[in-house]
Amino acid sequence: MLVGSRREFQYTGDTVKSILASIREGVIIADREGIITAANPVTELITGILPTELVGTRIQDTIFFECDADDVSTFFEEVLAGWRAMELPRGCTITPREGRARIPIAASAAPLFSPDGA
Repeated sequence: MLVGSRREFQYTGDTVKSILASIREGVIIADREGIITAANPVTELITGILPTELVGTRIQDTIFFECDADDVSTFFEEVLAGWRAMELPRGCTITPREGRARIPIAASAAPLFSPDGA
């Protein structure tokens, strides 16, 4: 359900949860400070961490990528600071919860803006 005037749209919590649950890729939503505010169930398959455990943590302290040739240790900081879309280079892996093998991954991050551009 879409709630709000034509100029200002706001989804209800149940709608956002339904949308996230229907996406077959891992989706993590973080605020401007990098605090995870939502994650879909697929993220657990990738990270080994329940979405409810991810919420409230800093994405920079929770999700770790490693790439063959490029230093991506500041990937999230660059997205958050520049508020621009970025993709990880090819050949990256994600470090899931301890005790699990690294997983090859393709990832991108992009800011979401409100209708007024903020």
